[in-house]
Amino acid sequence: VCLLGFNPQLHMLESYNFNMRHRADKAIDSVGLAGLYDTDFLTLSEGQKQLCILARTLIEDSALLLLDEPDSALDFSNRHMLMKHIRNIISDNKCALMCIHSPELALEYCDRILLMKDGKIVSDIDVHAASLSEINEKMSLIYDNINVTEFTDAKGNVHRIVLAL
Repeated sequence: VCLLGFNPQLHMLESYNFNMRHRADKAIDSVGLAGLYDTDFLTLSEGQKQLCILARTLIEDSALLLLDEPDSALDFSNRHMLMKHIRNIISDNKCALMCIHSPELALEYCDRILLMKDGKIVSDIDVHAASLSEINEKMSLIYDNINVTEFTDAKGNVHRIVLAL
């Protein structure tokens, strides 16, 4: 499945070459699936499938990534690993447009959040510039009874977390 990321580069009846296979193996390693190169995609767990698809995205090398719930079926650790990978990808002068349902992940990893309700954009948050009160006010448009607060970790990094009230 990961090799499918090279299909746009192939001519009719052309096969994947050694370099493509090597790049696919590196992409698979980078998302934590080392050793599963020859495993049938259908036998992978749902989380492993998500990570495999992210590896395919890595080798496509597109300027724009469209991601629909890339964190679904992933456990806590793999969700954060995936989001860190996406941040690293877009730091190379790329852009990601992502649909996620977790306000915590959005606040931690996104630069801008568009809030939707009933299929319409109801608000927009610049994560780095918005105050806590502004974030709480805007988040309350789609989430009832939540409170966004900040804490500083041992390294001095400020994180925003969402608490259900």
